[in-house]
Amino acid sequence: MNKKSIFEYSTKENLKREISIQKGISHPHIVRLYTYFEDSENVYLVLEFAENGSLFHYLKKRKNISEKEAFVYFFQTCLGIDYLHKRNVIHRDLKVI
Repeated sequence: MNKKSIFEYSTKENLKREISIQKGISHPHIVRLYTYFEDSENVYLVLEFAENGSLFHYLKKRKNISEKEAFVYFFQTCLGIDYLHKRNVIHRDLKVI
């Protein structure tokens, strides 16, 4: 992630806080952040490998999924959000497109 674009909307302290929170999260339906590093221009996040990519791209590629499959993804999302809320963490960047 480019530092200029990050710090256009956030501060270094906010980024460090978000990284600290994300590193402390461990849930089967939330991508894990293992570590991070930075250089003069970018911040690099080392994330758990998501074999099938993002749910958005999966759905875009598939175009249609069954109601049963949609329910599974919806339920897993709810479990992940519930996990965060029980730890007093909110997710401000959930998207529906």
